Amino acid sequence: MTFGHTHNPEQWVRGNRAYFNTGAWIPVIETSSATVRYDRTYTFLHVRRVASGMHADLLQRWNDDAERAEPLALVQRADE
Repeated sequence: MTFGHTHNPEQWVRGNRAYFNTGAWIPVIETSSATVRYDRTYTFLHVRRVASGMHADLLQRWNDDAERAEPLALVQRADE
């Protein structure tokens, strides 16, 4: 399952299910303070065809300075 939405990127795998949320590439308005967040992670999900079907790699982040994609390291909280 993959989603793109206006919040932080997230990914997890549980058993044979994987969830990927690419986050946002646009400024986000914080509802708690009405301030604009300008931190953009430029995340995307790379999906490739393999013999058994489709395979989704981990989320990746576009590094504009280096002009390349890089793996996005996300740490999952212990309570999740």
